[in-house]
Amino acid sequence: MGGGMKIKQLEAFYYVYTLGTVVKAAEVLHLSQPAVSMMIQSLEHEIGLELFLRKAGRLIPTPGARELLEDIRILLQSLKRIKSKSENIRSGHIGRLTIAAIPLFTNTELPGILSAILQNNIGANFDIHSKESSVVKELLETRSIDVGVTELPVQLEGIQYMQAKLICDAVVPRGHNLESKDSLVPEDFAPYRMISLSRSTNLGQNIHAWLSGAPDALDYPPAAVNNTMLLCDLVELGVGVGIAPRQLMKKYFLERVSFVPLVNPPRASVTVSVVLDRSSPITDLFMAMAEDSLCGDNEIFTRS
Repeated sequence: MGGGMKIKQLEAFYYVYTLGTVVKAAEVLHLSQPAVSMMIQSLEHEIGLELFLRKAGRLIPTPGARELLEDIRILLQSLKRIKSKSENIRSGHIGRLTIAAIPLFTNTELPGILSAILQNNIGANFDIHSKESSVVKELLETRSIDVGVTELPVQLEGIQYMQAKLICDAVVPRGHNLESKDSLVPEDFAPYRMISLSRSTNLGQNIHAWLSGAPDALDYPPAAVNNTMLLCDLVELGVGVGIAPRQLMKKYFLERVSFVPLVNPPRASVTVSVVLDRSSPITDLFMAMAEDSLCGDNEIFTRS
């Protein structure tokens, strides 16, 4: 600090002032009483002000000390925050993570993962963007994000990824006729209004391809939606029946709709990628938690 002023001198002044005695200040600072007294005297010399009047063994704050107290308190708090923040940066418990992910992931797994990270990394910050796979891939290519979640692997130099292939089940209202079946084939859906994911997604294409295996056309043209949470909401309301990844949807709808296995079911691909030259302890934690969240008993899991 300028003029030779030391942080310890300011701490000695603050604690002597607020605690009232050198003895108590020395205990808090883990210093001897003579050391604290010398720091006060040295500070007075540095700033050219008398800070305490010494009367009958007591230190009485001067008007100058009262004027300085609040500024010194704020400074010491700021220094404490800087030290704490620096320690968190070194340990990886702070930083900004920029994430772009497909709606299938942002609407299901992402909130829980971020909440868990923040429990032990309260200084972490997130920029989150819900985008289609093609946009997420472009952001990864230009290194505009730290983590990207797509349907298919992004095989680029400097990108590490892990992929889960999640099995899909039929999603039907509670008490529906299909609920009692052990498993379903495409023709089982023919009499019912089908709610499907848009063909703009890889999963939507897989579901439409699976349904095309029915020998007869569906009685109703499938209604297309753009995310699985909306699909399950519509099923719960009795609008129709649908197909969605069991691993993701059961967490939210197990008590609200029924899930019925499919024969040779379509699969949903979720690929979590990290830009290696932007990796940090927080990205490592994110990848580990994403793996734990996505990996189920019946899923296929691969890692680059």
